[in-house]
Amino acid sequence: KKYFLAQGNAASFTGCYEAVVTDLPFGLSTRVTDDVEKLYLAFLRNLKQNKIRKAVVGFPDFADYKSLVEKAGLKIEKEFTYYLHRSLSKKIVVLRF
Repeated sequence: KKYFLAQGNAASFTGCYEAVVTDLPFGLSTRVTDDVEKLYLAFLRNLKQNKIRKAVVGFPDFADYKSLVEKAGLKIEKEFTYYLHRSLSKKIVVLRF
């Protein structure tokens, strides 16, 4: 019943939040100025820095998200595959700090 919706920079937001839910850009049809995996890692490290206890994150299925999650010091609680179209799927990953 209580929630706060915010839009901001994934790699540099600050604040004390119970959870974060996001769908990261694939970098295919969207403009990303840096390597998307660097963006993903910066986001995951920012989660830990802000002591976000739980996050639900949408990664493209081609991303090496398990390695990035490990590098950031987070743990995967659950993961699901969501088929989008053709050969494109999304990994929905529940993370814990």
